[in-house]
Order: sequence, then structure tokens, then C-alpha cells
Amino acid sequence: MQRFLTLLLAGFVMLAAYAAKKPQQAIVNLISYDKSGEVLASGYGFFISQDGRVVVPYQLLEKAVRAEVIDTKGKRYEVARVVGANSNYDLAVLTITAAKPKFEYFEIAADSVAAGAKLTVYPYSAKKAKSLTIKVDSVAAYDTLCYYTTTVPNEQRFVGCPLLNEAGQVVAIVQQSASAENVKTFAIDARFVPTLRTTAMSSFSADLRRIRIPKLLPEGEQNAQSYILMLDAADSLCTAVAHADFMAAYPASAEGYLNYAQFNMLYADYENCEQSVAKAFEVAQRPDEVHYAFSKMLYQMARSGVEYKDWTAHKSAAEAAAAYAVNPLPLYRMQEAHSYFLAGDFTAALPCFDDICATELVSPEAHYMVSKCLLLTGADTVQAIARLDSAINTLVRPIQRSQAYYVLERANLYSEIGEFRKAVLDYNQYEGIMTPRALTDRFYALRAQVELAARMYQQALDDLQHDAALSPNNAYYPQEQARVLLIVGYYDDAIAKAQVALDMVPQNPEAYKLMGIAYRQKGDKQQAQQCFSKAKELGDNSVDEYLK
Repeated sequence: MQRFLTLLLAGFVMLAAYAAKKPQQAIVNLISYDKSGEVLASGYGFFISQDGRVVVPYQLLEKAVRAEVIDTKGKRYEVARVVGANSNYDLAVLTITAAKPKFEYFEIAADSVAAGAKLTVYPYSAKKAKSLTIKVDSVAAYDTLCYYTTTVPNEQRFVGCPLLNEAGQVVAIVQQSASAENVKTFAIDARFVPTLRTTAMSSFSADLRRIRIPKLLPEGEQNAQSYILMLDAADSLCTAVAHADFMAAYPASAEGYLNYAQFNMLYADYENCEQSVAKAFEVAQRPDEVHYAFSKMLYQMARSGVEYKDWTAHKSAAEAAAAYAVNPLPLYRMQEAHSYFLAGDFTAALPCFDDICATELVSPEAHYMVSKCLLLTGADTVQAIARLDSAINTLVRPIQRSQAYYVLERANLYSEIGEFRKAVLDYNQYEGIMTPRALTDRFYALRAQVELAARMYQQALDDLQHDAALSPNNAYYPQEQARVLLIVGYYDDAIAKAQVALDMVPQNPEAYKLMGIAYRQKGDKQQAQQCFSKAKELGDNSVDEYLK
């Protein structure tokens, strides 16, 4: 019996250790402010840890950019970070800034209570206030926990305050009633509070985004890193604080300094960016990764046309080369190649891209870039076409629209060197990939010119007819049809098409010239002379030889 009493007494001592000695002092007043510094909301909450974590209603913080907590002694503390928040539960957890944090606080009860249970509530008051004993009328399931109906008076002074069990632990938290006329008051299970914490995915939380106060980083370096990378950079204050928190928590992480450098670059703070990169080099265990990351930043700046010191595309190439010297990864060589290409140093870019084609990073794009560099360094077009062949041959079939430009590029090169029939075949393949609905009259006009050069007259006429259907008010297309019809000897049709062009543009010397040639071929010299004279009158001196 004596042993039993000893154990029971020890149990009460343990419970007492978790209960606030002065419960009222664990209740706080929270005031939040908007971006203009005006008071946004005021309400109540309570400490849940000795170092100053506070639970308050979520509604007090929505749209807030700053908040402060006032204890029952009137001392004010700035809210430092949001630990977690949920608008459905109307709960948020905060940390405060305090030089020597040692607060009265409440522990969250491990168990729920049943209907009929009696609980205690303390309102916030600068003066000593009596506790109020209330009863739980009913208990309902809410998510995986409980939602209580209570006899707490429906008064604003109780909203956000904790309902305590006999051990002084928080069972539930009083919530705002939907109407002042409500007789019943509701309270949410306090066991929801430990679930309110940031995670790697918290940057996507709409509830947290609506609070503009900086958030506490998730636990664990990788989680914190993922969280920061997904933050909305437009919220510069919260993002800057998150970076600072990460660097303070993980001072040996080169990636943290690099991410902060990228953030500073976004806001054109190149001096801080430079300092962050230097710090990353100081702590880096893998310097090649820092060189590579810095190269990408420099490349980004060079592409945007921003000038700062010697931060150019050539420096980007040098940083990539430094990374490759430390650790010869094909990825670094690719970065070097693209940097040289951006700098316009195609001679230096060419061997880099060529090296990539002999690695596991070989791709249609790498072969294509070799082809581009060959052309830009004055190499033989046939060599460039050969590398385009390699690019096209390695494409996954069916070729996707996003890669159809390889085929179009080769068609243009074939046309350039006079391989017109090969060019037409590539234009046909390009049309098949893109589908006619996605192409404009300009494509068909281009193919028609190449078909004409290849003496594929019917195909040229078909494309020009398609052009006329796509752009019925463009006089160029019937005029070109007239030209092709002249070549194949359909003079009457040529005259008819030339007339269509003239109907659109009456002052069209080329159409008169084509019509004159068609009449001349038919033997109608009088009509031919009239057409040539009109073309001459409109400024076409090339018809002089026909007027002799």
C-alpha cells in the first residue's frame, strides 16, 4: 500500500512538472499588421513551449506582414517565424524573438475527453483573472481527431484560449463562433497543433503563402533545401530570410551559398552574389560543382545582356572548363560548349560539341550544334549536312514537332548547295511532321520555289494553289502561278492567273510582263506589245528587249 501511494505521488509530481505554475501568464495577446503598418487583427493565443512557441487562430495572421505578441505583463515580442498554419483548423504556430526566453507554457494533452468532462479556461488579462470551469456538451469526429461543443461563453475574449484538463494540459482551443447569437461555443482538438509544421512541400501551401511573415525552415538539410528552391521568389523578404536561415543552420553547405547567389542575381545584387559564390568556394568539398553552378549563372547573365565586371560568356566558358579540369564530366564540357557559342567563339565551341558526341550525352542537339559551328566557321556545307544527318538519324521515331527544325534546316542547306530534289524530300518530311494545318503560306511558297528549281512543276503549281487558298488576297501567288504556267507552256492559264494578280494590284508591272510574254508565245504580238508597254510605264525596264 505504501509502495502504491509512493508511485501515485510520483505520478502527480510528474504531472505537475508539465503544468504551468502561473497558467494565466501562458496566455498572450497577438496583434498583426498589414504592409502599410496598420493593425490588421488582434486576438489571443498561448505559449506551448518554454522557448516561446505560440498557438494563435489562423485568421489573425492572414495577409499579415508582421506581428507581435504581448504577454500578461505587457511585454512585447516580435513574431520571428511561422512554424505552421492551417486555415481549416483556424490554427497557426509561431516563434517569437526573445533575448532570454523562459515562458510559462501549456503542454498539449495526449488524450481527448468525453462529453460531460469539465475543463478550465483562462482569458487573457493584464490583471489577475479567475479561471472559468466549463463543460463539454458533445464530441464529434473531425479528420482523425475531435471537435468539441462546449459551454464556454460566446465572447471574443475566449477565442484562441486553451481548454485545460485537471493536469493543466491543453485539450482543445476555443474557436470563433459563426454568429454572435450562437449559444454554443466550439473548440478544436489541441492535438492538431503538433501537425502544424513546415515540410519540403510547404512552399505550395496556400495557407502559408497568405501569411507574409517568414516561415521556419523544415527539419533536415535536404528538406530545407527543397523548400527554399520552391519558394516564390517574388516574396523577396520571406525568401531572403529563408536563405539566411539556411546558411546559418548549414554553414558548411556550398549549395546554400550558391542558391543565395542565384537569388541575389535575380534582384541584380551582383556584389552580394559575388560574395556568396566566394563563400561557396571556401566551404566546397566538390569545387567542380561550384565552378559549374557559377558558369550557369554567368551564362544566364550573358544571355540577358547584363554587364558586371568580367562576368561574360567567355568567363562562363572558363568556369565550365575549370569544373571539367577538376572532374571531366560531359555535362561540364557541354556547358563550356554552349558558353563559347553564346560568346560567338564558334571555333572554340566546335571541338567541345564534337567531344560531347563521343560521350553518353550524345544527342541530336549535340550533332546539330556541331553542324551550326561548322557553318559559322566557314566549313564546307556538305560537312554540316553530314552532321545534320547524324542528328536526324538519332531522333526517336516518330519525330516530334519540337525537333522538326532539324529536318527544315537540312532542307535549307540542300537548297543552298543546289540539291533541290533532296531539299524537296526534306520539306515534304517536315510537312508530314508538322501537318499542313500548322504551316503557313510562307512555307508552301518556299517549297514551291525549290520545286521550281528542281523542275517539279506540277508540285510547284500545287503549292502555289495552296498558298492562294491560304492567303486569297495576296497577289504574289497567282503571279507566281502565271510564271510556272509559262514555263510549262500553258499560256492561256498563265494569262488568266496574271489577270487575277492584276485584279488584286492593278499597278503590277510583273503581272503585265508575264501576260505579255504569254501573248507573245501565243503569237498575239499586238496584245503582247500593249502589256509590255504597260509594264514599262509602271517602271519595269527589263521589258525593253521585248519592245524592240
